[in-house]
This record gives sequence, C-alpha cells and structure tokens, in this order.
Amino acid sequence: MSKDLKKFEHIIIGSGISGLCCALELTERSLELGERAEIAIISSSQLIPCSLRTTSSVALQGIQKGLSALGDLLFNSYKTFTKSYDFYQFKSIEKVKRLHFSYDENSKEKLKNRHGRIDSFNFNSKNYEGVCEDGYVISPEHFHLELIDLLKERGVTFIDDLVVGLDKNEKLITGKAGLYQYNKLVLASGAYTILLPVLKSKKDDLRRVKGSEVPGHYYEWDFQYPSSFILTIDGHNLCYRHFDKKLVLGGSTEKDRVSLLREDQLKKMYEGFGQYLDLPSIDQAKKLTGLRQKGVKRTPYIGEIETDIFALTSLYKNGFSVSFEGAKILADKILN
Repeated sequence: MSKDLKKFEHIIIGSGISGLCCALELTERSLELGERAEIAIISSSQLIPCSLRTTSSVALQGIQKGLSALGDLLFNSYKTFTKSYDFYQFKSIEKVKRLHFSYDENSKEKLKNRHGRIDSFNFNSKNYEGVCEDGYVISPEHFHLELIDLLKERGVTFIDDLVVGLDKNEKLITGKAGLYQYNKLVLASGAYTILLPVLKSKKDDLRRVKGSEVPGHYYEWDFQYPSSFILTIDGHNLCYRHFDKKLVLGGSTEKDRVSLLREDQLKKMYEGFGQYLDLPSIDQAKKLTGLRQKGVKRTPYIGEIETDIFALTSLYKNGFSVSFEGAKILADKILN
C-alpha cells in the first residue's frame, strides 16, 4: 500500500519541550508577519519525551554572565524563560523560592562562593542559613498539554509516527505510517537523536548533536503542602508542585549507561531532606526513571547540521530554560 505524501514548510522531529518551543517560536515569527507557516511535529507515542521524565525546575543557581560561553547561554536562557512565563502566563508553571540549605561550614562556603552571599530564611516554621533565590516548578505533563493546545490553535499539525528513513536530496521523511516532505527540518529529539537515520552515516562527526544518554531517577508522591517550593542540598532537589499536588525527589545519575533505579542514591537523598520536612514513606512513592541527553562539555547543540537540517539537542539538565532561548537562536538561523 502506497503512502500519501504530506508537505510542510517546517518539520520538527520530537514533541518534547525543545520541539514544542521551536514550533512556538516559528509560529510567533509567522504571526508577527501576518502569515501562517505550515509546521508539523512528528513524534512516536512509543517514545516518551525526556522532558516528561524529570523533576522539572528552573533557577539561575548563581550563574553569571561573562565567565564562559555556556554560562552566558544558561544566563540568557533563564532570562528568556522568565519573560516567556510572564508573557504566556502558563498555568502549569509556578514561581517559587528555591532554598539551598547549608548543613556544615564546607557546604556554606561552597554556596557563598557560587552565589556571593549567605541568606537567612524560614521553612516549615524553622530558621535556616543558605541561599534563597527565585525559581520555578513545572508540571511537565500539564505544561506539554498547554503548549500543544496553543500550537494547535496556531495551526501546527501533530503526527504520531516513527521516523524510519530520510532522503536528504528529495527532503523526504519516511515514517512507518506516512511520507512527509519538508523545506526545513529540525531535530528536537533529545536522547532519541542517535536513533534517527539522519545521523547514521556521520555518527562520529555529529557527536555534539547526539550527545550522550544519562539516566535520571526520582521518587514521586501525592502530597499536600500550602505552597510550592524547591529545596536543594548539594545540587539534589526536592520539589513540591501545588498545581498538581506532587512531591518529587531526584537528580541522581549514573554516568554513561542506562541502569535500573538506584535505590541507594535516592534513599540517601531522602534521609537528607527528611531533616527539613516530614516526608511520606518510600513505600508510598512512585519510582521513575528517564533519559537526559548531555552534550559535549555539557554544551547544548543549537545550529545547522547540514543544508536545511537543524538541531536543538543535548539540553541535559536545562531543557526547560534552554529550549526557549535555543528556539529563538535556531529560528534566526532557519529563517535567515
């Protein structure tokens, strides 16, 4: 049975946060010109986006401009994220305080060196020292749905299909169910990028694009607390989202290989945070794991791979902030 050919100006492979942000920025540019771009997002429901399996928080974390190219990108990404939050008023993102706890003189010194200060703050009716900064918690499933609804209103087509082939000369994408032609192609496929046929012939040359897959593990509970928060100890987070009443503990990884849930790491984190909040029992937790894509030297890839093929990948732990800034950078390159 032959497949019907569907044509689009832009095709984005991947329906995680980076793919959705690319589509959002491209539709925004089209609206500014009074036009309506033909955009399709192709993704398979068999592959769960990386951004749906994460503790989902954003904060500046002491990052300053002028120290490194990556630091500048992360700083600008945070600022772009906050502007997008203010502009779109996303209901599934909540502005909170992120509290970094200092538990001894060594941790206190590390926080002071990174943030340039030590704060006094109150949490759960007790006073502590550490760093208090603005942050955001995100309900990933609801946020994805908010973006999808907005993009559908703007005419973006969502296609559930698994990409199995690519003809670069004819600009044809072959899926299991359909055949699609693009003018510009964007890879926003996270940890699944290595599976795409576009990378098979140049796997070594495109190491920066495909990155490396790093698993993250976390506990999730149904929980009740008066307001959302982010608690941080040594870079690990305990996040509460009042929006969907979820308490999430995670942030551990095991380098360079996918593994089963590391109970020993999570239990140690659980004990640490238990000093500041009465946590539900581990037996009540949903135990989850997900992939994150880490770039070379933790640097995201934002650019053109070859003629008319672009990528926004390897966002690692900064997917919810770098996606907005990266989409703007990439849109400039696509529409240039």
